[in-house]
Amino acid sequence: MVCCLGAVGFAWLMISAALAEFWAVTQNNYLDYHWVGPEWAGPELTMRGLTIVFLMVMFLQVNSRALPLKNPDVKINHFLVPVLMLGILAHFSACLVDQYIGPLERKIRCEVKEPSLKLLHEAGPPMYLGFLIHVFLHFLIMQTRFGGASGFHANHELTAPLLPSN
Repeated sequence: MVCCLGAVGFAWLMISAALAEFWAVTQNNYLDYHWVGPEWAGPELTMRGLTIVFLMVMFLQVNSRALPLKNPDVKINHFLVPVLMLGILAHFSACLVDQYIGPLERKIRCEVKEPSLKLLHEAGPPMYLGFLIHVFLHFLIMQTRFGGASGFHANHELTAPLLPSN
Protein backbone atom coordinates (compact mmCIF):
# COMPACT_ATOMS: atom_id res chain seq x y z
CA MET A 1 0.00 0.00 0.00
CA VAL A 2 2.72 2.45 0.95
CA CYS A 3 4.69 1.68 -2.19
CA CYS A 4 1.52 2.35 -4.19
CA LEU A 5 1.55 5.88 -2.80
CA GLY A 6 5.21 6.17 -3.75
CA ALA A 7 4.59 4.79 -7.25
CA VAL A 8 1.82 7.34 -7.94
CA GLY A 9 4.09 10.09 -6.61
CA PHE A 10 6.92 8.80 -8.80
CA ALA A 11 4.71 8.80 -11.92
CA TRP A 12 3.49 12.30 -11.12
CA LEU A 13 7.02 13.63 -10.62
CA MET A 14 8.37 12.03 -13.79
CA ILE A 15 5.54 13.49 -15.90
CA SER A 16 6.00 16.89 -14.24
CA ALA A 17 9.74 16.69 -14.92
CA ALA A 18 9.11 15.85 -18.58
CA LEU A 19 6.67 18.75 -18.92
CA ALA A 20 9.10 21.12 -17.20
CA GLU A 21 11.93 20.08 -19.52
CA PHE A 22 9.68 20.38 -22.57
CA TRP A 23 8.61 23.87 -21.58
CA ALA A 24 12.18 24.86 -20.74
CA VAL A 25 13.34 23.82 -24.20
CA THR A 26 10.42 25.23 -26.19
CA GLN A 27 9.66 28.39 -24.22
CA ASN A 28 12.56 30.34 -22.79
CA ASN A 29 12.08 31.47 -19.20
CA TYR A 30 8.62 29.96 -18.73
CA LEU A 31 9.01 29.97 -14.96
CA ASP A 32 10.05 32.87 -12.80
CA TYR A 33 12.43 31.36 -10.27
CA HIS A 34 14.41 33.80 -8.21
CA TRP A 35 17.07 31.42 -6.92
CA VAL A 36 16.99 28.61 -9.48
CA GLY A 37 16.81 28.99 -13.23
CA PRO A 38 13.84 27.50 -15.10
CA GLU A 39 16.06 24.93 -16.78
CA TRP A 40 16.66 23.30 -13.37
CA ALA A 41 13.00 22.51 -12.64
CA GLY A 42 13.09 19.30 -14.71
CA PRO A 43 16.30 17.88 -13.20
CA GLU A 44 15.08 18.82 -9.72
CA LEU A 45 11.86 16.86 -10.22
CA THR A 46 13.80 13.97 -11.74
CA MET A 47 16.03 13.79 -8.67
CA ARG A 48 12.97 13.83 -6.43
CA GLY A 49 11.62 10.90 -8.44
CA LEU A 50 14.88 8.99 -7.99
CA THR A 51 14.67 9.77 -4.28
CA ILE A 52 11.25 8.09 -4.22
CA VAL A 53 12.74 4.95 -5.75
CA PHE A 54 15.54 4.97 -3.16
CA LEU A 55 13.08 5.44 -0.30
CA MET A 56 10.77 2.69 -1.60
CA VAL A 57 13.68 0.23 -1.78
CA MET A 58 14.86 1.29 1.66
CA PHE A 59 11.33 0.99 3.06
CA LEU A 60 10.94 -2.53 1.68
CA GLN A 61 14.39 -3.71 2.82
CA VAL A 62 14.51 -2.32 6.37
CA ASN A 63 12.22 -3.86 8.97
CA SER A 64 11.50 -1.21 11.58
CA ARG A 65 10.71 -3.76 14.28
CA ALA A 66 13.53 -6.22 13.70
CA LEU A 67 16.45 -3.88 12.99
CA PRO A 68 16.75 -2.47 16.54
CA LEU A 69 16.35 -5.94 18.03
CA LYS A 70 18.80 -7.74 15.76
CA ASN A 71 21.43 -4.98 15.67
CA PRO A 72 21.51 -3.33 19.11
CA ASP A 73 25.30 -3.05 19.11
CA VAL A 74 25.67 -1.34 15.70
CA LYS A 75 26.28 2.23 16.84
CA ILE A 76 26.24 3.78 13.34
CA ASN A 77 22.49 3.12 13.20
CA HIS A 78 22.06 5.60 16.06
CA PHE A 79 23.45 8.25 13.68
CA LEU A 80 22.13 7.13 10.27
CA VAL A 81 18.47 6.70 11.23
CA PRO A 82 18.03 10.26 12.63
CA VAL A 83 19.92 11.73 9.67
CA LEU A 84 17.64 9.86 7.27
CA MET A 85 14.59 10.97 9.25
CA LEU A 86 15.62 14.62 9.13
CA GLY A 87 16.37 14.34 5.42
CA ILE A 88 12.92 12.91 4.76
CA LEU A 89 11.32 15.64 6.86
CA ALA A 90 13.25 18.35 4.96
CA HIS A 91 12.26 16.73 1.67
CA PHE A 92 8.62 16.69 2.81
CA SER A 93 8.75 20.40 3.71
CA ALA A 94 10.33 21.38 0.40
CA CYS A 95 7.83 19.32 -1.58
CA LEU A 96 4.91 20.70 0.38
CA VAL A 97 5.85 24.26 -0.55
CA ASP A 98 6.77 23.42 -4.16
CA GLN A 99 3.76 21.25 -4.90
CA TYR A 100 1.11 23.74 -3.91
CA ILE A 101 2.75 27.15 -4.30
CA GLY A 102 5.39 26.72 -7.00
CA PRO A 103 5.16 28.38 -10.43
CA LEU A 104 5.30 25.01 -12.18
CA GLU A 105 2.03 24.07 -10.49
CA ARG A 106 0.29 27.13 -11.88
CA LYS A 107 1.63 26.38 -15.35
CA ILE A 108 0.52 22.73 -15.23
CA ARG A 109 -2.97 23.67 -13.98
CA CYS A 110 -3.39 26.13 -16.86
CA GLU A 111 -1.82 24.12 -19.68
CA VAL A 112 -2.73 20.47 -19.07
CA LYS A 113 -6.20 19.62 -20.38
CA GLU A 114 -5.94 15.79 -20.64
CA PRO A 115 -8.29 14.26 -17.99
CA SER A 116 -5.91 11.45 -16.99
CA LEU A 117 -3.01 13.88 -16.53
CA LYS A 118 -5.24 16.24 -14.56
CA LEU A 119 -6.26 13.34 -12.32
CA LEU A 120 -2.63 12.33 -11.83
CA HIS A 121 -1.73 15.95 -11.12
CA GLU A 122 -4.48 16.20 -8.50
CA ALA A 123 -3.78 12.82 -6.86
CA GLY A 124 0.02 12.74 -7.16
CA PRO A 125 1.09 15.43 -4.66
CA PRO A 126 -1.07 14.27 -1.71
CA MET A 127 -0.13 10.63 -2.29
CA TYR A 128 3.56 11.55 -2.50
CA LEU A 129 3.35 13.56 0.73
CA GLY A 130 1.52 10.66 2.38
CA PHE A 131 4.32 8.35 1.27
CA LEU A 132 6.95 10.65 2.77
CA ILE A 133 5.06 10.90 6.07
CA HIS A 134 4.69 7.14 6.25
CA VAL A 135 8.40 6.54 5.57
CA PHE A 136 9.29 9.20 8.15
CA LEU A 137 7.12 7.42 10.74
CA HIS A 138 8.69 4.09 9.74
CA PHE A 139 12.12 5.42 10.64
CA LEU A 140 10.77 7.20 13.72
CA ILE A 141 9.67 3.81 15.04
CA MET A 142 13.21 2.57 14.55
CA GLN A 143 14.70 5.60 16.27
CA THR A 144 12.48 5.26 19.31
CA ARG A 145 13.45 1.61 19.57
CA PHE A 146 17.13 2.50 19.24
CA GLY A 147 16.69 5.08 21.98
CA GLY A 148 15.51 2.38 24.33
CA ALA A 149 17.61 -0.37 22.77
CA SER A 150 19.60 -0.97 25.92
CA GLY A 151 16.47 -2.10 27.74
CA PHE A 152 14.03 -2.75 24.92
CA HIS A 153 15.48 -5.87 23.34
CA ALA A 154 16.22 -7.43 26.72
CA ASN A 155 13.13 -6.14 28.49
CA HIS A 156 11.63 -9.12 30.26
CA GLU A 157 8.53 -7.20 31.37
CA LEU A 158 7.12 -7.47 27.85
CA THR A 159 7.44 -11.27 27.72
CA ALA A 160 7.06 -12.20 31.38
CA PRO A 161 3.70 -13.61 32.46
CA LEU A 162 1.56 -11.42 34.67
CA LEU A 163 1.25 -14.11 37.35
CA PRO A 164 4.20 -16.34 38.21
CA SER A 165 3.54 -20.03 37.78
CA ASN A 166 4.18 -22.25 40.83
